[in-house]
Amino acid sequence: MSERPYGIVDAWAMPCHPPISDRWNADPKRTHGMALFGASGFGGWSIDEQVEEMDRWGVEIAVLSAIREADDVKISNEEVAACVEKYPTRFRGSLAVDPRRPMAALREMQTWVRDYGFVNVKVCPYAYGYDNPPNSKLWYPIYAKACELGVSVTIQVGHTGPLLPSEPGRPIYLDEVALTFPELTIIGAHIGWPWEEEMGMLAWKHDNVYVDTSAHAPTRYPERFVRFLKRRAPHKVLFGTDYPALRYDRAVGEVSALDLPADVERMFLRDNAWKVFGLDRS
Repeated sequence: MSERPYGIVDAWAMPCHPPISDRWNADPKRTHGMALFGASGFGGWSIDEQVEEMDRWGVEIAVLSAIREADDVKISNEEVAACVEKYPTRFRGSLAVDPRRPMAALREMQTWVRDYGFVNVKVCPYAYGYDNPPNSKLWYPIYAKACELGVSVTIQVGHTGPLLPSEPGRPIYLDEVALTFPELTIIGAHIGWPWEEEMGMLAWKHDNVYVDTSAHAPTRYPERFVRFLKRRAPHKVLFGTDYPALRYDRAVGEVSALDLPADVERMFLRDNAWKVFGLDRS
């Protein structure tokens, strides 16, 4: 259990109640990914039970992600909004749009950010094939609108657990995005493994680039990534789980094994995310 004097912020979590869990568990591409985490299925428990688990482990706020893979909506913006409405002090929303329909996507972004208070945009390039990595023109309208709205963008980096292309997850693609949009706050999600050193280099190089640890248990963080967190750029790493792929008992419970200095641990578990997501404003 967490006994820290501050609440933790989870940079990437997902609601996992039915019918979300039913859709997820019916998709063999996704169940393959869950099996890699040692999970028998995706969630199935209520949003109330999810909050109870957050309470037990000292997680104050979780940024809940909508997940859209082209025409396959795994978690809708509406479902995320319903969770935020029920627990407005515990959740913030991360929206997903279809970049192939740019004008509709931009209108949706404006609605979800300005009318519903969403704080982040989720970009999963693997869902749009090998030819649309993060620096593809497909995504540029999304980035420009995020700058206008003043919200961050989280981009999946690293190999995919689901049976979907890993090539678009190479972190180096973010270099061009960061140079083109210096006003855009970019979070590379999932550490970037097995290219975590490259992801760290980008976060170190660019003022507007961060990395989150979602989908990786702390005792499994690569050693060089832990050094990066401790010494080189503790202000650039956000704690994340990819809940329910990684539950809080493990994600929070294993943090002490990293042996982080107290000030670094607080930046990692709370302060960096508080800044990046503008939680004082939301």
